[in-house]
Amino acid sequence: MQRLWTLCALPMEMLPTTTHGPTIHPNLYFYPAPKRTPHWPIRRRHWHPKITVYRLLVTALTIGLGTAKAITSTPTGGSSCSVTLEWISGIIILILTFFLSRYETHDDPKPHWLFKYDLLDGIRALWHRPSSYGGEDRYSEPPPAIRGPLVTGYRLLVSMSALVFGVVKATLSYLGYKTAPTVVEWVFGVVMTVSLYWLGMYENSPTADLPWLFVRDCSNQVFVYFLCAVHLAALFAMHYWTVSRFNHAKQGVSQTLGNPGHNVSVVAGQVHP
Repeated sequence: MQRLWTLCALPMEMLPTTTHGPTIHPNLYFYPAPKRTPHWPIRRRHWHPKITVYRLLVTALTIGLGTAKAITSTPTGGSSCSVTLEWISGIIILILTFFLSRYETHDDPKPHWLFKYDLLDGIRALWHRPSSYGGEDRYSEPPPAIRGPLVTGYRLLVSMSALVFGVVKATLSYLGYKTAPTVVEWVFGVVMTVSLYWLGMYENSPTADLPWLFVRDCSNQVFVYFLCAVHLAALFAMHYWTVSRFNHAKQGVSQTLGNPGHNVSVVAGQVHP
């Protein structure tokens, strides 16, 4: 590429000229023109959670124990095996994962290969592609000014999922279904639990991904909806009590009027035998 020069000097009529060629004036300066570099679009680095050995173990145990419990809960499976698997997954595995997950949030948990090593680094090395991980997990304690935990969309999703699946399973069990409660339990215990587990890792994103789901505080909206639900429940209870009392009084009047041994007179809505 031929080098370009920008000429900054005196006006053209003041430049000396000779027949032997151009001469350099003492007030004449040469400045190199700025180089034009190609403009490449800047790609935003997206954050993704690490796929560590510990997280894969938690996922595999959840899928394995949940599927085994669903199989043993069928009429052909043994009831004792189902109870044993439920005790193992509901007590032992739950307590271990609770304390190990707390230990995972430390700055330098040991062993490194279990909690920190990303298994995708080897695949990226084979493809000669740089890591798009985007930084370490952000585990920060809430400031003391906050009175309590934030009510985010993700936490509401977890709470409502547990509530809905629990109510649906209990309803199906009370209605006498045999297979439907097991299917509901497997869907929530395996599919929903694993999905919410990996989705919850984005809550620790240093780039604040999905702020509407993990950052925005919905406590005011939840409080308003809770008050509306309480008022609706109170109105429904009052309506149910009024209707039940009216039906009970109507049934009593009908039985009294139908008895020939009593002379009944109805005065101002009261029954007098």
